[in-house]
Amino acid sequence: MKLERDLALGSEDAPATLFAWRYDALGAYAIKCYPSRAVDAAGRPAGLEKQILYVPSTSDLPPAALAVLMLSEIIGFEDSVWWEAWRDPRWQKMDFFLPVPEVRVRVDGLKELIERGRAELRESASDRALEQFFSATEAAPPAILAVEKPLPPLALAALLLPIERGLTENMAIAGGFPSRVLDRPKLSHWSGIAWGEGGTIGRTSRGIHLAGLLKEGPPARSSECR
Repeated sequence: MKLERDLALGSEDAPATLFAWRYDALGAYAIKCYPSRAVDAAGRPAGLEKQILYVPSTSDLPPAALAVLMLSEIIGFEDSVWWEAWRDPRWQKMDFFLPVPEVRVRVDGLKELIERGRAELRESASDRALEQFFSATEAAPPAILAVEKPLPPLALAALLLPIERGLTENMAIAGGFPSRVLDRPKLSHWSGIAWGEGGTIGRTSRGIHLAGLLKEGPPARSSECR
């Protein structure tokens, strides 16, 4: 399944709660990952569970604005939507699914969410780490953002704010990494990953500029979400 491959984060042998974002020709995806409570037939943990909020590409909102709104909506997602049915044998069939209530993404409070995300990002990553990350987006993916722990969802969304809209329309960023080893050549389907060890790439003038927009730029308005 293509989406499953697109959202793979390595071996996923170190499940953790984290958020991710993807935007492509089909639309926008806000993803929440967390360790599953389920076990397989041998009693082994089921690994990493992912819940996805999807908005088709027909939306008029820029990707950065969608990221802010959608990632704020999935904060409370958890396994109660399916937990009572996790032992249902029909899960063995690839076409089985459980209907879930529709989620409506609201645009109320966008400016406040943007400012919160910018503040959380500045608390989560150093100026130098942000400069290196934005500089690395000019090289082969994924760019690595050095952080001590996974990014809060709005901080993840804030990474998109200074980036040109044309680039954000084909971008996937993971706010954490649920694997013990990061094998960059096998993760080229991710534009960026927040991880404990940053890359060694130098800082470019563009990377320094984009990081500066997050730190010193004027409060973003919805129309400025590139």
